Amino acid sequence: MFGKRIAVLILLALTTFVVCGNHAASQGEASTYSAKVRPGQRVVISNRFGLGSVSVIGWDGETVEATAKTLGDGRALPVSIENAPADAARIVITTAPGAAQPVNERVLLTVKVPHHAELEPIYVPRAEVNVTNLKRKVEVRSESGRVIISGVTAATVRTKSGEIRVSDVTGDVSLGTSSGEVVVTRVNGDLTADAGSANLRITDTRGSTNITMTTGNVDLKYAVGDVRVVSINGRTSIHCAKGRVDIGDTSGVITLSGVDGDIDVMTSGGRAMLTGLPGTAHHYRLRTLSGSVTVNLPEDTSDFTATLSSYSGKIQNDFPVLDDLPTQPAKKGRRQTTRIGNGRGRIELDSFDGPVRLSKINTEAIEKCER
Repeated sequence: MFGKRIAVLILLALTTFVVCGNHAASQGEASTYSAKVRPGQRVVISNRFGLGSVSVIGWDGETVEATAKTLGDGRALPVSIENAPADAARIVITTAPGAAQPVNERVLLTVKVPHHAELEPIYVPRAEVNVTNLKRKVEVRSESGRVIISGVTAATVRTKSGEIRVSDVTGDVSLGTSSGEVVVTRVNGDLTADAGSANLRITDTRGSTNITMTTGNVDLKYAVGDVRVVSINGRTSIHCAKGRVDIGDTSGVITLSGVDGDIDVMTSGGRAMLTGLPGTAHHYRLRTLSGSVTVNLPEDTSDFTATLSSYSGKIQNDFPVLDDLPTQPAKKGRRQTTRIGNGRGRIELDSFDGPVRLSKINTEAIEKCER
């Protein structure tokens, strides 16, 4: 009898988890651990498995609710929810390997967080972080994991590599990465990205956009707000932007179309091409040292002044030339001027020894900005 009682006690010790908060589970499901969160209390989420993922979902409740399971066989794992020993304003949610459990097991920690709680920065080294529908600012750090953020008030992401997807943000977004794919959609605040050699696809922004790249590519569409891009050797494509566009580039390829605002492009040895109708109050300025700059205008464009100049490069102008003069008397170099209608829209194309061109194209060949 005594031996049986010892066996029962050992079994209970092995199957009982000590957790601050309540938990419950249906048969075959991971246990749900919960604890009440006071307004203003900060929530810390930590998955200590080497390949641990984190999923955070905002909700209108007053408690945090957490589950953890392995991604291979769906095995339920314990979660600890407790107040930080040195700071009662922090509530810490953790899942961690047991004594005999593989450290690098693939484990998903899912946490429902009240909207009134403040979420501290989440760090996941190599797996995935997914944050959705949280009416708070979110900050995520990763080494090479995948980061997905949607439906938050503001977002900051810092990674070395790995995919980043951000969408439906009501405030500002700040991104920092060295490489990987970055997709940003529907941001109402300012967007800042220091993206190294990553490839950026950005759609529907409603604030200023500031991008710094090395050899990565930028594809930006439907931006409302000023745009600034600094790149060394990548492709920059901007389509349908309402605001000023500034681009500085060393040897990349720049393609602009449907820009409703002033444009200032400087490329050392790259290629820059602008297609579209100049607004009556806008100034388009494209400059290069040894690259090429081209502006394509609809053949029926009726109100602009264009100045084309080069020290030793070729000048090609499909529109009537008002004058064609040396840039300086007795010096090498040419400057052409074209004036159509009242000449209110201004275009400046300038090179040192690269070609400059002002071209006529069929109006129907210009891609519209309506969707």
